[in-house]
Amino acid sequence: RAVDRLVARHSALRTVESPDEPLREAMDRAAAVWQVAASAWGSRSSRVWNACSAAASSGLYACWPRTVMRPASMAQLRLRLVEEMAVPPEGTNPDDFVYSPLSPFRREHRWPFDIFVVAVYIGGGSEGVQAVPVREVAERFPAEKVAWYVYTGVTHAYSDGASGQALLGDLLRFYAEEAGVAAPAPGPPPLEQFAVLQRRLRRSLRGRVAEDDPEPNEDVYHEIACEDWGRRPGTQMRVYLEDSMFRALRYAADDVLGCSIDVVWLTAILGAMYRLFPDRPRIHLILKCGCRDGPGEAEMVGFLSEQRVCEVDVGCPARATLLDVACKIDAVRRSRTWRAPVPYEAGLCVYVNIVSSMLDRLPLGCRHVMKEMAEPTSSWSEAYHMLNLRLDQRTALEWDFRIFHWDAHWGWQWGEYFAAALGAVIGDLCQEPTAPINPPRRQPAAANGDAPIGGKRSSDSGGDPEPKAPRNA
Repeated sequence: RAVDRLVARHSALRTVESPDEPLREAMDRAAAVWQVAASAWGSRSSRVWNACSAAASSGLYACWPRTVMRPASMAQLRLRLVEEMAVPPEGTNPDDFVYSPLSPFRREHRWPFDIFVVAVYIGGGSEGVQAVPVREVAERFPAEKVAWYVYTGVTHAYSDGASGQALLGDLLRFYAEEAGVAAPAPGPPPLEQFAVLQRRLRRSLRGRVAEDDPEPNEDVYHEIACEDWGRRPGTQMRVYLEDSMFRALRYAADDVLGCSIDVVWLTAILGAMYRLFPDRPRIHLILKCGCRDGPGEAEMVGFLSEQRVCEVDVGCPARATLLDVACKIDAVRRSRTWRAPVPYEAGLCVYVNIVSSMLDRLPLGCRHVMKEMAEPTSSWSEAYHMLNLRLDQRTALEWDFRIFHWDAHWGWQWGEYFAAALGAVIGDLCQEPTAPINPPRRQPAAANGDAPIGGKRSSDSGGDPEPKAPRNA
């Protein structure tokens, strides 16, 4: 009953896969081409252009694939139970093991929303413990020896990461009411997310001309054509940080800078870039932002995330400090004064996607379980940006740090230089946030042959060339 109430509340969970779905990429590409043309030749003061813009936007909107939804009265979804209690091997973390019994179900994901429940034995001494039918678990085992995991999956076209709090929060609240644990607390219905998306889509199809100043948090950017333009060979790797680094980041956020952990991560990343490219005073970041500033949008299940450009200019790199960088980033994030990218800008920026976990912010004492990300299967990939980073929070302290790609022109060993510079910046954030970003004492000895943090090799005895600064980075 709780699942049915959840599906009835959020229209994104009631969508029906229609034959028009394969057309979405083609229409997005057409909108991207029109967006580029509007930026190049558009003018709101021209009557001819306004007439052409109205005709083009109306035509694109008329051809846009429609989304079909079932009515709320037909909102029924069968909860899927793993038939037997899962018993992890001795010494295995249940949070990591739970994905094993879920694997067959995840391969048969129901579109657009699916939900599974699995019971996992956590009582210790699993040897000799028999897997019993899930319906008998509550009768045969005390509550403290069994953990119940709820796994939900939503088609990404209709849900972003910021939707998780609304989705699981509503599900657990409805469960508590149906189980009699909590009294019903009726609240206002959420906004219709497709109406919000429709309004943003219509505005974007008008074309963004040079004199326009679009609302930064209600503007859709069709980036697919521009991303293809920026594609080139790239290299990828995963960066492992010790627990001491994570503790240093948390210390810098809470006790040194007094800001969020996201700001500290961005400051450390930019500090490493300024040390690797010390002659560049300006870096353009592209952040994946949850554009949910409107009334009721935070409680919606929908895809409302957009790419936004955050420009960080330190002026004189020789005098700038890490505290300067942190203050500039924090000011932009608090005021939300970023902007949508202009055509072909994304390929010249540093892309950072920070995915925070809900941790313990869920009802009924539940917590968000994050799986550790796998190693990349290859060292080579296609690059769409100068540098593309993905950070996934796994616990209150630990993060997965992955470099999805960097420009192969920078050299094979550039990732190692970046990792070393990142670690040094994290240490300075704790000890000397007001010191210059590129202190002279950081230059390594010429005998070791390693790349100094300033980005210039101290040994010319062969090896990979030094990484070159990206254009307009």
